[in-house]
Amino acid sequence: MGAISIRKLTLAYVLLICSSILSFSQEFYLAQDNKSSTTVSLPKSRIYKTWVSLNSYKGQIKGVLFEIRDSSVLLSNSLVKEDYQSGNIKVTNIWFNDIDHISVRKKNKILNSTLIGSAAGLATEIIAAYSITNNKDESAFLALVYSLPSIVFGAGIGALIGSFRFHIPVKGSFEYFKGNQNRLEKFSYIRETSDGIKIYNNQSEHKCFAGLTFGPSFPSGKFASDSVASTNESFPKTGGYGSLLLGIYIKRDLGLSINYFNSSYNITNSASANYWSFSSILAGPVFSHHFKEYFFLDMKPMIGYVFVNKYVNNISESSGNGLAIFPAVSLRYNFSKRWCMLTESGLLLSNPEYSDSKKSTNAFNIGLGIAYRFR
Repeated sequence: MGAISIRKLTLAYVLLICSSILSFSQEFYLAQDNKSSTTVSLPKSRIYKTWVSLNSYKGQIKGVLFEIRDSSVLLSNSLVKEDYQSGNIKVTNIWFNDIDHISVRKKNKILNSTLIGSAAGLATEIIAAYSITNNKDESAFLALVYSLPSIVFGAGIGALIGSFRFHIPVKGSFEYFKGNQNRLEKFSYIRETSDGIKIYNNQSEHKCFAGLTFGPSFPSGKFASDSVASTNESFPKTGGYGSLLLGIYIKRDLGLSINYFNSSYNITNSASANYWSFSSILAGPVFSHHFKEYFFLDMKPMIGYVFVNKYVNNISESSGNGLAIFPAVSLRYNFSKRWCMLTESGLLLSNPEYSDSKKSTNAFNIGLGIAYRFR
């Protein structure tokens, strides 16, 4: 597969995983408790749209998750923050034994995700257009022609991901309700410290994961400036890569990962049938640091084997293979119970042996991706 094909695949996939990463407000607010008529001052007010599905097919109640009590939840009827400051709201009390499950989504998340997806789609399309060809006029033409479809597609994917809801089961069980009380508090307008036993929360930690990442790949070191061949015609241009990743977490902050990479780079001043190709299989530990509610920083030092080929007219002209290391770091955002979005960067360092000698063949990768977490 040529570098142009990889780049087109990169463009499509990057658009696919555009999603919203919303910042949490840092305001203070006054909340009115209708039952006690006491005004309390609490930090970090958040409004979450809430859907409470009732047991025995009794239907569904919609509102805003207002407060979590010892054995019930309170839903309010307003999405306007000023109403909470003035006390101009109505609340409905729903007992735990009537609740099958609760779904929540932050206010305006779909709109924000749509806007971010649109911007990401346009930016990705422009970058891809200017990386496909060195002709500025041709790049500008491609960027103009595909700008509207990219915006629309990015907006659609952003809206789709923004529509995800957090799903919290209760099943009419007091044990489940108390086990998820801390979790529910995170989405409640009035938040207090809960002594919930968190039985369900412990059970819902997903230890295994599988995902895909795509993005640009930049030849580095001697591979970029003094190619394996001795002529400038063999210099590789910026290419693209794709990666399949599998792994398991031993603990929340420690795991193991296996990655399969494939990348390709068109050759300078050459037809698309002439290109360099990398394939590698790597494995290593994952060290995770949880620094915000749904954000994780993963450090992944990996080691493995790389296979390098130079193709001329789609026929392998020279090849090499050898050990490789891939120190990488990724930022992961768990936007739903099982799905997460990630961005990853790393430097593939290898010294494969060719028919005549060993030569340094390195590349720097930057990718975006999505992963599914399961047991």
